[in-house]
Amino acid sequence: MSNAGGISITLEPDRASLAMLERAMKKLPEAVFEKVCVGAARTAMTPMLNAMRRLVPAQHGLLRKSLSKKTVKDKGNGRVLIVLGPKKGSKDPATGANPSNYAHLVEFGTGEHVIRSRRGPKGFLKIGDRLVLGAVQHPGAREKPFMRPAFDATKHLVVQKYIATLKRRVPREVEKLSRGNR
Repeated sequence: MSNAGGISITLEPDRASLAMLERAMKKLPEAVFEKVCVGAARTAMTPMLNAMRRLVPAQHGLLRKSLSKKTVKDKGNGRVLIVLGPKKGSKDPATGANPSNYAHLVEFGTGEHVIRSRRGPKGFLKIGDRLVLGAVQHPGAREKPFMRPAFDATKHLVVQKYIATLKRRVPREVEKLSRGNR
């Protein structure tokens, strides 16, 4: 699912892992549950984020640097989402270019189109190091996917890493709680 220039994944562990997780989670307070699950999800998404960074075309270095993980809590249905994509505030100091405004154009490409000055036919556009009066015809750009291929290449690893992290951390948290209750 595409989300504001990023992607998200729904993790659906196998039944045995879910049963183990459910038994252990019944012993945990809600705050610990959230801490463990959010931490496991963030850890699990790292391979996908790294794959995205590797797949960004070389000429889009700022886009590569801006890729990050963001935790979004959907309080309406109790979900926590880990969104991968460019940070909103990552701007090139020289040009003002913001990767969150063009990541989708790199991923999906763009057709031929006209770029007009915001000030009308007598306004200037800065194209590279030149100033152009009025408008310019853009030839379009072919797609250079980096998000979807990263998703396809790592989705199974993400689920495996999520389950493995939960299996390691949940018993540790249960042990901490049981030591505190003695």
